[in-house]
Amino acid sequence: QTCALPISNSVIAGILIVVGFLGKVMVACRNKKWVRSLTQEGRLYLDCQQEKQQALEDWLDENTTSLFKSPFISKSVRWGVPFLLILDIALYLVGHFGLLSVVNLDITLAGQSFTIKNFLEFRFIESTKNTFKNGGAEMVILMWIFMGIWPYVKLLLSLVIWMVPPKYLGITRRRTALLWIDALARLSVIDIFTLIIGFAILLIFIGGPDQTIKSDGSYYALKAIVVPQAGCYCIVVAQRISRVSSQ
Repeated sequence: QTCALPISNSVIAGILIVVGFLGKVMVACRNKKWVRSLTQEGRLYLDCQQEKQQALEDWLDENTTSLFKSPFISKSVRWGVPFLLILDIALYLVGHFGLLSVVNLDITLAGQSFTIKNFLEFRFIESTKNTFKNGGAEMVILMWIFMGIWPYVKLLLSLVIWMVPPKYLGITRRRTALLWIDALARLSVIDIFTLIIGFAILLIFIGGPDQTIKSDGSYYALKAIVVPQAGCYCIVVAQRISRVSSQ
């Protein structure tokens, strides 16, 4: 049972990878089939259009500036976008290295109530280490890819696209990178789902009545309360900014 969740996650990830690869192969095959079905005149026209498109992209690569220096974009936007991207990276760093949540225990035992604060502390790196040691290697890999690595790759790539001129990063590569960012940005929502799952049991009640009914009865109550900390809020805010910046 302890391996069921990691195995299921690996199966789902494998299925998604296979489906994506097969979809790409099918699109390429259909495109080749369509090109072969064209007449000689149609192929010449297609080659002419492709040459015109390539010439236009080459001209844009040589004669346009980066978005950061574009005169057609207001100064507030030109400076605001990189500022938000850098701020987002900082928020993710705080979330990944800071304290995500703590668990407080409210205990009632034999009619006496007391509280244990900070009974457990959760940090991203320490939690993934413990999960790995407990046999959840597949889960750790998925978390590090989607929640630990991908947000930084997306933000840094977006920053490079904004700051670097087309002379060094061509129009074609920009378009491809932006399409991948838009498609994969939906995967970053997994960090929100992870937090939601973690706080789904926000209040756990264990035990029986906290008042003794019989003199010889032993009754107890235990409430484990998950309290979000700064790291949790930073990740939520950073993920929201990341989603907005990808639009």
